[in-house]
Amino acid sequence: MHRLREQSFVNDARIQLALSSLSAEEVILLRKIPSQSHVWGEKVTGVASWYAMATARLLDKGIIKFAMGEISSDQPAFIFTELGQIVYQRINKGLQQFKRPDE
Repeated sequence: MHRLREQSFVNDARIQLALSSLSAEEVILLRKIPSQSHVWGEKVTGVASWYAMATARLLDKGIIKFAMGEISSDQPAFIFTELGQIVYQRINKGLQQFKRPDE
């Protein structure tokens, strides 16, 4: 029972760390992906595009992984990891809304 609780705590901590370290570009990309259960990809138009940077960071964080295939010759395919599925769900449920201090 102790090991199960410990594993749950580690998973929760990993999820919180992944969520709290997302950049604006990563959040935008996660919102653009139509479904967490399908392979997806976009045409790569440049190495330094926001899409390329967000994809690289999501790969580094273990939120997505290369699907070992492509949608077309210029569209590498990606899928979500187990961690990524949870992060995707949390982002797409809706984030807490804040007001600007000057409003």
